[in-house]
Amino acid sequence: KELGTWGMKSDREQSVLLEFEVDDVEKKQLIIESGGDYDVGIVINLHSLGPIGPASVGLGGGIMGLVLLMIMTEVLHRTMASMIGAAIVLVTLAGSNRLPTLSTVISWMDHGTLGLLFGMMIIIGITMKTGVFEWTGVLACKLSKGSKVRLMVLLCAVTA
Repeated sequence: KELGTWGMKSDREQSVLLEFEVDDVEKKQLIIESGGDYDVGIVINLHSLGPIGPASVGLGGGIMGLVLLMIMTEVLHRTMASMIGAAIVLVTLAGSNRLPTLSTVISWMDHGTLGLLFGMMIIIGITMKTGVFEWTGVLACKLSKGSKVRLMVLLCAVTA
């Protein structure tokens, strides 16, 4: 079964990402031909999705939902809930033999997003001194008219 043919020009460096699913892992053959008198560098990374491969997106969504539920209901402190969620993700990745290295995790960090979050925390710290959040909480209590469910929905909407 041929997966395809890809042409590349030799005057510049190019990168091609090929993704395909292999059903029978006993014997596979990859043929790479060069049409000229130049060296071709090749990097091949094989990733096994492990036993939970097809369900990994649903499992990740479930873990995220569990962490958000723990944060919303304040069963645990939000830091502890986040750490438990991260630990569950790492155990799941280790179980499927897909645990990232420290350098990979560091490369995932987006400094623009971290700067935005830091700036938002500064703004919230300053705004907290004005009493806006207390006023919003009192307003949510008044709008709920004594209903616990309505109060929880309003507070979740306000804090989101």
